[in-house]
Amino acid sequence: MKLPSLSKLARHKQFDYQPRYYDPIKEEVQARAERIRRNITQEKTGIYQADSSKIREAFQQSRRKDKQTDMLQLMFVVAFSLLVWGYFEFGNMILLPAIGLMTGYVWLRIRKR
Repeated sequence: MKLPSLSKLARHKQFDYQPRYYDPIKEEVQARAERIRRNITQEKTGIYQADSSKIREAFQQSRRKDKQTDMLQLMFVVAFSLLVWGYFEFGNMILLPAIGLMTGYVWLRIRKR
């Protein structure tokens, strides 16, 4: 017989594994059927967008993001270089405005979202 207690004891963990069956032939047939259905609907509606154009759009979007990232990295390198130069040129006096500018930048980025 178990004595009553104020706290609950941890029970054993149960492992529930349900195996999945993968059939590559069935998946290939479904993909081909979907591609044929998409082509038929495109012929009926007259709207065509080839797969190559979709891929081209994706690459162009990633290039735009890469350019934005490159520009941001360049800005950080320039800002850090100016901060180091200012520290050697003016001493600790440059750190206070630099911290204020960084705080303002972070505040604007958070506010923009």
